[in-house]
Amino acid sequence: VRTNEGKSSNYDKLMVNTLPEFYRRTDLPIYNILLNTCCYVASLSDSAAVHMHNKIMGKQL
Repeated sequence: VRTNEGKSSNYDKLMVNTLPEFYRRTDLPIYNILLNTCCYVASLSDSAAVHMHNKIMGKQL
């Protein structure tokens, strides 16, 4: 969302880069960005979601 507003940090850019290419679009309205992100997270299996969480939190490389 902050990328859309031009206020993104390096951390924000890294988070966007963890998403598949289809979900990285930051030129959409904020509602669509959030909806796409929620759809992606909902599509993850339990183990994939835990793996991504551990990677983001620095518990796993």
